[in-house]
Amino acid sequence: MHANAHGFAIGPGFTELAIFDRQRQPSPNERAAKYGLRREGSARRLRRSIFEAIFMTPEHTRAMARYNRWMNDKLYAVAEKLTDEERKKDRGAFFGSIHRTLNHLLVADRIWLGRFTGAALAEGEMGPGGIRSLDQELYADFDELRRERARTDDELDAFVATLTAEKLAGSLRYLRRGVVNEFPLWHAVAHLFNHQTHHRGQVTTLLMQAGHDPGVTDLLAMLRG
Repeated sequence: MHANAHGFAIGPGFTELAIFDRQRQPSPNERAAKYGLRREGSARRLRRSIFEAIFMTPEHTRAMARYNRWMNDKLYAVAEKLTDEERKKDRGAFFGSIHRTLNHLLVADRIWLGRFTGAALAEGEMGPGGIRSLDQELYADFDELRRERARTDDELDAFVATLTAEKLAGSLRYLRRGVVNEFPLWHAVAHLFNHQTHHRGQVTTLLMQAGHDPGVTDLLAMLRG
């Protein structure tokens, strides 16, 4: 254990990030080249873009997309063991049942994918395919819901495969209820994966209450598997 020039303790096996150490910080041009960014606009905008790109890298998004599919496959395999009545039973969750919570996850993912890809929407739609509300039941049939979940996971994988540090640090702009929303793309991508984890945790609890254990759900288990 030793202290760096700023008095912060550094443990064995850890290295100091250059971005936090003025003495070892590369030039703006070097940083731009390292993270695949063009040096454009003000120096402040460049620094912000680089800093944001560091927080979520393309590799991070691809790992989270893998985790999304891994967890969906696990949960749907366990949910398949229940009867349709058990899956659709109101268990007091935010969206009521296991089936409706899985539906909501698909709804939200399709809304965000539509925003990421610039899908054209009809008036009153929140997402492609006629999505108009967050609690909309897209598929009443479990097998169809499962197939569509897999198809959307394919689309999500294809999307994250196109991401670069520059794209993640760039802006996402979309219209919602007549209001223009704009913020860095990585904010929305991080939200999508966080939202998935939030509601899959609810499904995991509901499955446990129904007497079925989904098993290990840790991200680390998937990464090390």
